[in-house]
Amino acid sequence: MGNLNDSTYERIWGLVLEGELLPGDRLDERILAARLQVSRTPVREAINRLVQDRIVARIPYKGNTIVALSRKNISDVYVTRQELEGLAVKLALPRMSDLDIQHCAELVRQCDEALENGDLVAYGDFDRQLHEFIVTKSENTAVEHMLSLLSRQIQMVRAIGNRQPHIAEDAAVNRHLFLEALQTRNPERASELLKKHIDDVRLSVIANITD
Repeated sequence: MGNLNDSTYERIWGLVLEGELLPGDRLDERILAARLQVSRTPVREAINRLVQDRIVARIPYKGNTIVALSRKNISDVYVTRQELEGLAVKLALPRMSDLDIQHCAELVRQCDEALENGDLVAYGDFDRQLHEFIVTKSENTAVEHMLSLLSRQIQMVRAIGNRQPHIAEDAAVNRHLFLEALQTRNPERASELLKKHIDDVRLSVIANITD
């Protein structure tokens, strides 16, 4: 049952990331179970986990609903992310080998390729892998833990941003500048660029949000 619960959770989460379940949408256990061809039990467990992740809210008289992120919600998450990831890259870069930086370059190349092909799901995944790789290389368990608590909300905002082509295109330019800072081993510059990139996404996304 554990594997079924996990796979059902990931499938419902995938529907959120792909924009098939939008903020404000009600999650009907019966309809989701039929759509995913599973019983209602793993659907119920998945929804419970999404409530814990703060992606789903239980609203009186409406039931389980995808959270509609406000401008303040997004700002709070992204300002926190900005500071944590800015610190992470400062800690990570002195620890990174040439092979680690080559891996970052390959992820940037894959981001570019996915964007050129219009595959925003793959683009978002490669972008996420790049950020998570840097955080892992920081070897700071406190930073990793705090970001893990925000991870689903970060992915949700990233998915919203990736649906707006100009945000992804602007991010591609910043990502190459960031890679250059990694390759020249300039942690202060890398941190500055990463924080700017995260803040640019925050501002672009909240500009299109109506509270």
